Amino acid sequence: MNRHKQYLIDKLHHITREFCDTLRLQTQQEDICFLPVGILLMKWIVDSEERFNWHINNELKELFLDTKLHDILYGSNYIERLIELVAELEENNPVLAGIFTTLCLSYLNHVNEKYLKDIIYAYSQFKFDDEHIDEGIGGLFFESFLQSLSEDSNTYSFITPKSISEIVSKLFNLREYDRIADITAGTCGILNEVAKEYHKNKLSGDNIYLYGQDINFKTVLIGKINLLLHGIKDFEIVAKDTLRQSVLKDSTIDIPFKLILSNLPLGLNWDRYELEYTSEFKYDFPNKVNADWLFIQRAIAALEKCGKAAFIVSKGTLTRASETHIRKKIILEEDLIEAVISLPANLYGSKTMPVEILIINKNKEQYRKNKIFFIDASKEYNKKDRGRNELSNEHINKIITTYHKWNEIDNYSKIISIEEIIDNEFRLDSTRYINTQLMPSGQSKTVKLKEVAEIRRGLQVLKTDTEKEVVAEDKSHYYIKISDINEGNIAFTEQIKYIPENKIAAYELKPNDIIISARGVLIKTAIYEENMPPSIISGNIMFIRTNKNYNPYFLKYYLDSPKVRELIQNMQGGSTITALNHSKFQELLVPDISIDIQNKLAERIKQNEVNYKSIIEHAKRMYEQNLDIINNEIFENYIVSE
Repeated sequence: MNRHKQYLIDKLHHITREFCDTLRLQTQQEDICFLPVGILLMKWIVDSEERFNWHINNELKELFLDTKLHDILYGSNYIERLIELVAELEENNPVLAGIFTTLCLSYLNHVNEKYLKDIIYAYSQFKFDDEHIDEGIGGLFFESFLQSLSEDSNTYSFITPKSISEIVSKLFNLREYDRIADITAGTCGILNEVAKEYHKNKLSGDNIYLYGQDINFKTVLIGKINLLLHGIKDFEIVAKDTLRQSVLKDSTIDIPFKLILSNLPLGLNWDRYELEYTSEFKYDFPNKVNADWLFIQRAIAALEKCGKAAFIVSKGTLTRASETHIRKKIILEEDLIEAVISLPANLYGSKTMPVEILIINKNKEQYRKNKIFFIDASKEYNKKDRGRNELSNEHINKIITTYHKWNEIDNYSKIISIEEIIDNEFRLDSTRYINTQLMPSGQSKTVKLKEVAEIRRGLQVLKTDTEKEVVAEDKSHYYIKISDINEGNIAFTEQIKYIPENKIAAYELKPNDIIISARGVLIKTAIYEENMPPSIISGNIMFIRTNKNYNPYFLKYYLDSPKVRELIQNMQGGSTITALNHSKFQELLVPDISIDIQNKLAERIKQNEVNYKSIIEHAKRMYEQNLDIINNEIFENYIVSE
């Protein structure tokens, strides 16, 4: 991208963010940020009138010519007339229906009229009449705008990251597909990438039909804006409940799709009695708190007999034991699953779990039959600000090239036979088939963790069995939760009112036990020390009790090392909440070295920790002393008391 284009995009983004921040202060409404976007879209429509054959009232054009004329033209009815004009604009251009009246200008009456004119004037300075402006500036601006929304607001954290949409759109040779759909379209990021691929490869847009549907009408409108600012006008995006309703039945659409690409909503509860056309769920029903496989079966039913699909799902979608029967039928009876691609965690704004791409093919080539291709790209990413990860062009191209060529790459991709899938109880977790190495490279003498320690989960206790600040006479045990573990320290905040003797014997912590969080992406560890009060851990934590030939301080240091943390993360699974797999964790390889060497290393580790804390404490004291000196100097020399 040349510097001029980047300058315009940055300028648009900066102006829009400033307007949004000010408007939020005025109205306290999250959606008010779409008001400046709506004004920008109006200017874009005015400038692109000829190339998109918009039907526009001349008064609307005059809004962006000279704001000094506004009072003369409309007087005190300025806002009322603007509402009338956009309603007329939507009526004359059906593709715009609802964008202004329902979303962008819905809070117009809450906005100061003078400030509204400032917004109109600011966007009137931009020109969108160049035929290349849509993809080059308008679309890229809106992508950055949506990205900032997903990072700053939980309301929009569902927005698919651009890198994932790009991967999904490039997995397929688009020359072969003229009917492409997204059955959970959201803000249409995936459909945008499809359209951009057509444009980049100089494929005729006249030969492609883009269709999207989403349950949220407001999201549908945002998706329409996204497509329009990318210069795409020929599409059909509708509000429809994909979970409850069939994609094709009772619809204006009656021709199956050749390609379906969707980022599926995860962890949705569902009720069988609310579902229509249940015959489409021929591979059976999943558990009632995860509708993932219902969406997938809706899509399969909407595909033509040679169609393909790609779904963004969670690891739980591919591994949950309660849905083994569904995966078994899809794999054994029809051999529909072609590939699974594992992506890194922390790619979304507020979601931390890793995601997977599940590829369905109704007409596999002969050499791909009875096989599934696994790609584990979960460890290849760049670190971004605020703990987020991102995929570079190199990472994306490697995934695409590997899938297209079906290349097997050590510790990255592997072709797995159906027989091996059966042996693994139809779990489609790439780490089962690719990352069999449970030890950092370079370690020669190793032993399994379960051979040097006992690993056990904690006790799940009801809320009614715990209370804060129990008096010492009760002799109850403290109940340690994940939130009580921070930076290697344990906070003792809650105690158990009553616990049977047999439970104490099984779950009571002993000195030198290592505790490790067993739920959530963040891995926390700590050591239960000799002088700590009697305690047990929650069911979301595991304890590791080493035998006499293994030093717990050395083991904790080893578990906290970056390379081993990465291995432990690969043992995590789950749909909405990640959990550490107990069986896999027991198989972790640890160094097999003498206890004498471990003890010496452990002493160095503990001494280093003492030195670190001492230096920090000294620095803190010096900082506070210097602040006191500065404060005294200010008040004694520069501030005169009355």
